[in-house]
Amino acid sequence: SGGTVNAALNLRIRSFNIGGNWSNGGTFTPSANAADAGVVFNGTGTKTIGGASADGFFQLVINTAASTDLVQLLKSISVSDVATFTQGGLDLNGNILSITSKAATSIVRTGGYVKSENTSAPYGGISWHVGNLSGVNLVYPFGKSSTEFIPFTFRPTTAGAPVNGPTMTVSTYATANDNTPYPTTVTNLSGTSGGMSVVDRFWVITENGYTTRPTATMTFTAVGGSAPTLRPPRERPETITDLSTVAASPAGIAAQRWNPAIFWEPALPSQTFANNTPAPNFFRYRYRESTISHHGLLLISAHHSRFSWCILMPE
Repeated sequence: SGGTVNAALNLRIRSFNIGGNWSNGGTFTPSANAADAGVVFNGTGTKTIGGASADGFFQLVINTAASTDLVQLLKSISVSDVATFTQGGLDLNGNILSITSKAATSIVRTGGYVKSENTSAPYGGISWHVGNLSGVNLVYPFGKSSTEFIPFTFRPTTAGAPVNGPTMTVSTYATANDNTPYPTTVTNLSGTSGGMSVVDRFWVITENGYTTRPTATMTFTAVGGSAPTLRPPRERPETITDLSTVAASPAGIAAQRWNPAIFWEPALPSQTFANNTPAPNFFRYRYRESTISHHGLLLISAHHSRFSWCILMPE
């Protein structure tokens, strides 16, 4: 450990502790033994994963010396068994973390997080090979910082098809008070008081490979705050001064889907809101999608002004 690891030779590594930078210019063949520790990043400060060659890890562990330390991607990587987040952050830096194992246990988080937060395309993100999974919670362990954990959960309630192949790629980023910059393809937030009634965060969600799309529940978490001076900086709509006044039931809260042909479609059913969840000064929103949409963007509104998370789905 320590220094810069330059894997310019053909290596087969069973367990490797990396305290410095990882730069692969050769061929890296990880151990496929689940009993091995895999590659553990345990350095200080900000370290990087880079190099000209592709990196496919079997087991990847982020367990830095301090919770504020980061491992930053300079390229996209894949993990074929388990990605474990114990302490510290994995900064995607506009790249993709691809989880190629079709299981809810393919990501394990006890204290670390994944930092997305790119405000322009390509957003980067976590791409999870979900296949025909159903009845399980796939938790994307996003965090804005070491003290702001904002996970996204995708729970397919009926299986899609085919059995293998489909992926759900998710990224997220905080915005300015007027909700700029918009995600790609979004042209307006009309009727939102200049974005002031919209949650100051976007989620970009891309499905790929489905021939039959599943039914699913999606759960979003953002930074709350009951007063403008509260820190960490709030992401609640500026028009809502106190999240405790928002109904816990679906009454007064509605999701709308972006459709480029007509802009915003009518509100979606089956939604719930919870303040101070999963911890004080955070809030969570959940909605059930009858069939994962093939178009547009989802926006969630409160009291006829959009209260929103936005979700991008491809054609």
